[in-house]
Amino acid sequence: MANVTPYTLVIAGSSWRAGKARKNGFTPITRVRSAWQGWTADQSAEAGRLAGSGSFVFNGGLRAVQAARAALRQANVDQVQIRTNQSRTILVYNKRANGTITFYDARD
Repeated sequence: MANVTPYTLVIAGSSWRAGKARKNGFTPITRVRSAWQGWTADQSAEAGRLAGSGSFVFNGGLRAVQAARAALRQANVDQVQIRTNQSRTILVYNKRANGTITFYDARD
């Protein structure tokens, strides 16, 4: 895959953490925010990787956008950032509370 720009995804979302048992009852259920790197099963252009091991790198903008939209279909995801392999943010998708998705160009 010559001359294809590599991109990474940073996916942010939230989940709920159950309360912990205490002497006087339980602590409240709390919302936990977290972020993680997107992963693809496609073999990356990186040399020396095991065949079929996958990668955190998406080769080309089209694959990165498709993966971002697939991640936004998950109920717990509310933001996806597409970044270069030098961690410069290119595009940001936000999912609103009513389910609409907006995006903006984050380049300088």
